[in-house]
Amino acid sequence: MTDLNIKKYEKQTEAIVAQAKDALKQKDKKKATLLMKKKKMIEKEISKLEGMQMMLEQQKLQLESTMNNKHVFDTMSEATKQAE
Repeated sequence: MTDLNIKKYEKQTEAIVAQAKDALKQKDKKKATLLMKKKKMIEKEISKLEGMQMMLEQQKLQLESTMNNKHVFDTMSEATKQAE
């Protein structure tokens, strides 16, 4: 899901850059500056989404590791019961 949002925001930044270039060609520096501020804001959002995505991947790995540890513990407990 976050991949789709990131791609959407990247397309928006490309469009904003094109609009800013057009504004500069028309000698409208104020509009170009505002567009570049908007671009920077969107880039911060992209960065935030990438960080969230990384955190989710880390949590997924931790959950998998925990499940593996539980499986090993359960197997060892069962083996101990069988040995008694």
